[in-house]
Amino acid sequence: MNRIRILLVIIISTILQVTIFSKIKVLGVSPNFALPVIAALSVGFGSYIGGYSGLFFGLIEDVLFSKLLGFRALIYFIMGFVIGNNEYRLNFKDNRTGMLITAGMTLVYFLFMLAQGFVTGTYLNVLNYLKGPIIIEIVFNSMLYFLAMKVFRKIFIFPNIRFY
Repeated sequence: MNRIRILLVIIISTILQVTIFSKIKVLGVSPNFALPVIAALSVGFGSYIGGYSGLFFGLIEDVLFSKLLGFRALIYFIMGFVIGNNEYRLNFKDNRTGMLITAGMTLVYFLFMLAQGFVTGTYLNVLNYLKGPIIIEIVFNSMLYFLAMKVFRKIFIFPNIRFY
């Protein structure tokens, strides 16, 4: 039953990203709703659910928005798997841990997208982005993690024991 709910959450969050969160801009920066959702699913369910939900989410985004097919899917898969694999070291009941993870994921995602920009030839001014917009995006994504986890705790039953 949780798998169907996870699939619905990914589809609904993709629709929310495209319709609502892409229109919300503060100083030209809009949040990336995929990162908090993947972080919340990884922290709550573990490495396999987190990794495969990241893979599915990334493939949807690659098909819709990217020039390189599979790049975001690989990034999201690795992030979901690594975060979910460390759940025994994380206090997943505390939202501050997930918010810090989401902040780190946002920074790592920026670095990978910068690498993709060098590969495809779509450069952006890195110094101007590091001065302010990345901080705004980190704050946005961390707040969205808090909201996503609050909703997920009402929707899902997170397992207490994880089998590897």
